[in-house]
Amino acid sequence: MQMQALENKKMYTLDQIPIRKKVVVRNVLLKSPYMIRLMEMGIVPGETIEVLQKAPFGDPIEISVMGYTLCIRIKEASFIEVEDAKNR
Repeated sequence: MQMQALENKKMYTLDQIPIRKKVVVRNVLLKSPYMIRLMEMGIVPGETIEVLQKAPFGDPIEISVMGYTLCIRIKEASFIEVEDAKNR
């Protein structure tokens, strides 16, 4: 039963998340050149993020994290592993 619950938890990267969706950060990829900067801005494991909007061509994206609004590029978002906030 516990194994089935783990299989249902799908991991995505933040760049794949649709507008108005809330997710929880699971990991900021260590090899990312943006890792320290993203973590300094509050994008840390366990933090809830909501995708607010995307630019017309999808880059950058606007997110809400720790009570403030932040815009990040798709390339940066691709280094942030997240899961659905409902699975938490």
